[in-house]
Amino acid sequence: MLFKIKIFVIFSTILSVFFANIFVLAAPVKAVVGLNIRSGPSTKFSIIDTLAAYRPVETTECFENSWCYIVHSGKNGWVSSKYLRAVKAANNNTECKASFILNARGPKFELKCEDRGILPSDTDYSEDEELQPEACLYTGINFTGTEFCSSEINLKRLGRNKNKYASLRLFDGAKINVCSKENFLGRCKIYKTDRKRLHNSVYKRVSSLQIFTDNVVVDRACFYEGYKFLGVKNCIEPRKLGTLPNALKGKIRSVRLYGNAKVQICNGANLYGHCKIIKQSNVAVPEALTVNASSLIVYTGNAPKLMVAEPTVALQKEIILSAEETVDFDMGEIDVLGADLKYHEYFDGSKYFTLLNGARASVGNMVGRGYIGCKITNYGNQLIDIRNMPVGTYVCVKTDGGRIAEFRLAEYLNGGIKINLSTYKF
Repeated sequence: MLFKIKIFVIFSTILSVFFANIFVLAAPVKAVVGLNIRSGPSTKFSIIDTLAAYRPVETTECFENSWCYIVHSGKNGWVSSKYLRAVKAANNNTECKASFILNARGPKFELKCEDRGILPSDTDYSEDEELQPEACLYTGINFTGTEFCSSEINLKRLGRNKNKYASLRLFDGAKINVCSKENFLGRCKIYKTDRKRLHNSVYKRVSSLQIFTDNVVVDRACFYEGYKFLGVKNCIEPRKLGTLPNALKGKIRSVRLYGNAKVQICNGANLYGHCKIIKQSNVAVPEALTVNASSLIVYTGNAPKLMVAEPTVALQKEIILSAEETVDFDMGEIDVLGADLKYHEYFDGSKYFTLLNGARASVGNMVGRGYIGCKITNYGNQLIDIRNMPVGTYVCVKTDGGRIAEFRLAEYLNGGIKINLSTYKF
């Protein structure tokens, strides 16, 4: 049997501006979650005690802004009425909900009650009465200090609140993902329960955060510096990285995918060049992909189109250079006008290349970069010392004719050197 008890309290005098909107009442209540008890009716006041969930207490007055003063066996103080439910005497088997109304006729405190044999769970309330999942972060450990609370939200940047939080509490199924860098980069940690002190990786380092619930799967990809999801982790929601930040460049050795997320990694900027699509978590990314990755996109649904294909090769040739010989990479010819590179070798064991006629070079590693990789790399016109250069090293060259070329150091010979040359059409 549903019935309502309405209690109207009309102020005969206005005590002060500060107390103008207080509801004076005496009613038993319980909190449906654990709450902080504060010295005043705001999160700006200090925490003086805690109230356990479902423990009956007495409330003596409530503010218009939904703060109530409670009396219990511990320290008396103020709690948020958002999480309170008013209850009648235990022998009545009646469950009530408190609501506070302020209109032109004055303040009103209303109890809506329904007969029940047992105390209900939160889901027994109708949809409009259910509590919204919420997370609260605190600047001090043990849920102390300045408090920030929110329901589901994505905050890529925290502004002035960056690097402040030390503990957190979760209510009604809320979960939170906190990251040490903005845009959900850096070290990230997902919490599903209260934490009196955040893990060291995010303690006083939270720079971005996501609050979500069980019903939400966050589509994202997490990139690890180590194989098998070990080492420093950087997690990214669906978006494009035209160039990789230092946190990811040369450091992607394993990838873990969540939800419907997929990843496309390319060896050129802005998704140009050779690309690889990762559709499931990968415990060991190939080293060639790790070294050459220059851009990526985390996406759901269909794969994005490749921006450009590798141009056709104008010239592929094996070339043997003796000491003091030159080579023209545009034509693949030795000792001709317009040469791009000269090989030097001396009796003391020194070996090096010099660049000619405005050609420039960029020494790489044991993995070829291809046209796109060579096109976007940084070039210099310096002398290239190759005494300690291992066989298999790739070198990009911009020729005097403006073409892109790449050669591989194939073999050291007695009095010479062998290279494998590829020159592109444009």
